[in-house]
Amino acid sequence: DEAISNTDLLAASVEPYLMDRSVKMPRGTATPQDARTQVLTWCREGMERIGKVGDPVYEERLRYETEVIDGRGAFPYFYLVGDAVRWARSDDPLPFTPEDPNPPVKRPIRLNSGRGSSAASLVCYLPKNTLIHPVGPTLKFGRFLNPERKGRTELDVHVTSDRQCGT
Repeated sequence: DEAISNTDLLAASVEPYLMDRSVKMPRGTATPQDARTQVLTWCREGMERIGKVGDPVYEERLRYETEVIDGRGAFPYFYLVGDAVRWARSDDPLPFTPEDPNPPVKRPIRLNSGRGSSAASLVCYLPKNTLIHPVGPTLKFGRFLNPERKGRTELDVHVTSDRQCGT
């Protein structure tokens, strides 16, 4: 009887509130502009790596994709995915912590080469988020991201089965 009474007291003390169901995104950079700058730096490095700096087809495609991503405010998301993928594919060491001053050696983590329509994006390919060359007759960027598309974009990254647990 006392437990029921206490439950009623507890329930009466709870103040009503509304749930904020808006999308929450962690911040990887101080500002969205910083994210944009870093992603485009990775893209320029990629253009140099594949020898396409100044190529009109690639420059126009990069300009168009940048415009669409800008219009959707998606550069912070592209930065977060890119930063995680770059770290996963690298052999950068794990951070030292007070709890573990000698972390194990990190091996690169094998990821898929690209899934779904994100494989059609030059902005995903140049920083090596995807490894499938997107410029050609078969892959359509508009299936991945276009100004009319509703909802958030998604970059699917999958860890290969031999590396799904641990580093």
